[in-house]
Amino acid sequence: MGNGVRKYFAFRVRPQPSDLQPVDANAWILEEVGRGKAGKHRRPKFGDMIGSIYILTALIGNLNSPYTKLSRAGLLLWILSMTVNFTYDGYESLAKYGYPWMGVRGLLLITCCVCTWFTIRRTIPWLEKGLGELERDKCYRKALRDMKVITKKLPYVLGVFAVISGSIQFGIMQRDKATHVTFGKSSDLQITFIFHMLRFLSGVHMFYALALFWSIPMCVMLMVGYSMIEYQDFSCIQLKLREKRLTLKQAIEGYNERVQFVKLSSSACVVILCMLIAYTFVSLAVNAYVFLFRNRTLFLYIVHALLPLVLAAYPLSTASWVTKQYHWHLVAVVKAWVECSDSDSDSEDERPLSITNEHGTSRLPSNYNESQAPETTLRIHMPDTGHVIVNSAYDNMERLQNVLTGSALFLGKLQHRKKIPKFNFEKYISYLDKVSRNVGFSIGVVPVTWELVSTLFFFLISLIALFVQESIFGKAKSTITI
Repeated sequence: MGNGVRKYFAFRVRPQPSDLQPVDANAWILEEVGRGKAGKHRRPKFGDMIGSIYILTALIGNLNSPYTKLSRAGLLLWILSMTVNFTYDGYESLAKYGYPWMGVRGLLLITCCVCTWFTIRRTIPWLEKGLGELERDKCYRKALRDMKVITKKLPYVLGVFAVISGSIQFGIMQRDKATHVTFGKSSDLQITFIFHMLRFLSGVHMFYALALFWSIPMCVMLMVGYSMIEYQDFSCIQLKLREKRLTLKQAIEGYNERVQFVKLSSSACVVILCMLIAYTFVSLAVNAYVFLFRNRTLFLYIVHALLPLVLAAYPLSTASWVTKQYHWHLVAVVKAWVECSDSDSDSEDERPLSITNEHGTSRLPSNYNESQAPETTLRIHMPDTGHVIVNSAYDNMERLQNVLTGSALFLGKLQHRKKIPKFNFEKYISYLDKVSRNVGFSIGVVPVTWELVSTLFFFLISLIALFVQESIFGKAKSTITI
């Protein structure tokens, strides 16, 4: 009979759907809601994100990429594109556009070589290391999810920008009649078509590389900014906790880690950003001057004056956004302090305490419900004599027990309050006020703030306005020399 009972319970206690293993549960989710909806709840892996970056940089010769064959083919293609593009630029400068334009294109050649080296050797390894640190920390799931969205959309943005920019450049050169250059060869249709295709494809590849050089530091900026936002969220939650609050030392160490993270990210991108900003400024100034004062019939100057400026706008704005997140941490801590003070005062007002008076009885607060107190008398029902109230024999002992219990609860709550350390918001806020002023994404030793970026763009736009004013209202001979 014992075996029968055992078999009965073994049959009755079956695993319910909530007790399934994770693999079976995931299979049930995939069957019910589909792969797309279940996939968005998984933890992002930095290997998927950095894999997209490796594919993109393989087209400029990133031999550190795991895609070895693609990287070698991309290196050969990148060398061929630079050779064809700058050979055409030099020949067209002599025949059509002049020496100032040749100088700008020479600076672009140097920028491409330097940015290729530092992107492969410094920026991408740091991006991979930073994403790996965020994944191992297991607190930055939302930041990794946002980075996954960015890296997924980046190839399409780069491809569309490169094709559109290359097409605009080739169309403007057709308008300027600068595509007839054949290096002294006969005007055979097949040879002309080959030259045109080489010129168009090399231009597309150059614009792709230029946009990629801006995009890799931008990914580093977004990684730092998204992780700082998530750090603010969970650090402020921990500061508001009543039982397990952070200590001042832990809060300062956590913020110093974020400061060190943004400093390393800035140093990994400083050379690339300096070269790109220098090229943007020189290209805008020289091309605008030559178009307004030397030759207004060639519109290619406008393309090479404005396209680098368009590329620089979003990454520099992103760098100023990262700096703002580090400065905003002070405001978030102040808000947490106010909310924490309000919650502590409310909890102390609502917490009832038992106080023992001098007569040995326990006194409760005035808002305590007396109906909740236990009765100390016993009622005995007799058959025909009504109710007879008999005092308990243990009245004195129960009263003493209540006194001791109330006193123990009161002392326990006082000790509990003393054991809970209060976070020193004043010192932490004064520390953040001194440190956070010079913290953020920087280029060299200069933090990139929104004021700096807006001033830079205002200066460049004012420079264009000055050129236009001189060309319209100035004298026939220019008062500005290059």
